[in-house]
Amino acid sequence: MIPWDRFEEELSSLASPGIRPGLSRLARLLDLLGNPQRRFPSILVVGTNGKGSTCSALSSCLSAGGYRVGLYTSPHLESPGERLRIGGEQISCHELWPRLERVAHVIQGDPRLSSDRPSYFEILTAVAFSYLADASIHLAVIEAGMGGRLDATNTLGMVECVVCAPIGLDHREYLGSTVRHVAAEKMAVIRPGKPAVFAGDPGGDGLEEMFLERCAKVGAKPVIHSRECRVELLQMSLGGCRFRRTRGSVEEELFIPLAGLHQPYNGSLALTALEEISDRFPLSRSAMVEGLSKVTWPGRMEWIPLDGSRGVILDGAHNPHGMRVLVDSLKRIQNPEGTAVVFAAMGDKDLEGTLGILGELKSPLFVTTVPGLARSATVEVLSSLASKLGIPLAGSNPDPMEAVKMALDVGPTVVVCGSLFLVGHVRGRIRGS
Repeated sequence: MIPWDRFEEELSSLASPGIRPGLSRLARLLDLLGNPQRRFPSILVVGTNGKGSTCSALSSCLSAGGYRVGLYTSPHLESPGERLRIGGEQISCHELWPRLERVAHVIQGDPRLSSDRPSYFEILTAVAFSYLADASIHLAVIEAGMGGRLDATNTLGMVECVVCAPIGLDHREYLGSTVRHVAAEKMAVIRPGKPAVFAGDPGGDGLEEMFLERCAKVGAKPVIHSRECRVELLQMSLGGCRFRRTRGSVEEELFIPLAGLHQPYNGSLALTALEEISDRFPLSRSAMVEGLSKVTWPGRMEWIPLDGSRGVILDGAHNPHGMRVLVDSLKRIQNPEGTAVVFAAMGDKDLEGTLGILGELKSPLFVTTVPGLARSATVEVLSSLASKLGIPLAGSNPDPMEAVKMALDVGPTVVVCGSLFLVGHVRGRIRGS
């Protein structure tokens, strides 16, 4: 069997380095592959935070209703195999290897692509679309990568519904310096004649008006979740959330096995999208309820128990919007006393905004790095920033596992957050120990 490490090495050697927004390279590659992106219907999910759990909820509900569903998400935590699933099951490296070889052959045989190579995400997207086109699926749920308009996933040809999860500032060097700039990039994927479902704009940045204008311009059916649905959290623990959802005359109590104040809204957003495509993909209420109760999405307020009463909470909150949800959720779930925090982040993120919110927990803070990533902020930078913000630093260590050990000496519960790369690094080692 071919290991994922070899797959990733081959993919990385084939790809151009870094993030390179634009569709021309991938469009050419897909054309040379026979345009697999036009051969299966899909739901395209964009947004800043909550995309992944919304995608997982969509996939789980459709699977519970008897549909054969493809799920493509990013990034992965431990292995590229996490990114592509059929019916909830990961596709093996052995199955994807021939697809990667074909993509490599096409790139190396085309003068334009060999001189201007696609990025890592573009190549992996081409591999995934090629597999999905031949997988006899009823529907694919596709999570956009960084953006929308220039994202590789915007090449999809049979989008049945666009779902726009909450929007905040992230990737400002590529998407723009304001929330409205970011929103414009995300909403550019809305398709003519199809429903588009937007989470809503609690920040009052005028995004709902932007959404309605975009839908009117292209002839899409607009649905604003926050206006259509009322969601009330009833109970939350690390095991999940019980909530009440009301849309029109339908009121029901639901459970989603994901922790976090935002998860009932993500789950309800997924249900709203499914209701909007029910004329083409009918789904019973029982399938929706069952599917929502079986959602899994690792690395997002994920509780991993250790010996005794000790344990680690993993969360990929890497921007102020995500960190606000994490901090408020932790305050709701448990007393911060006895909780220590291990934090690492990429240097190109809003470190001050994210770390400032994290400091509200007033928990012992340990800073670390993500090994092997030059983008990772150094412990010196994070320590200096914590001092500037008036956040007492309990310790630092560039090795994440050493930092976790230090934190466990302080309290029985350790929250590891700040980067999905950090979460993936720690998760693999904790679960493998």
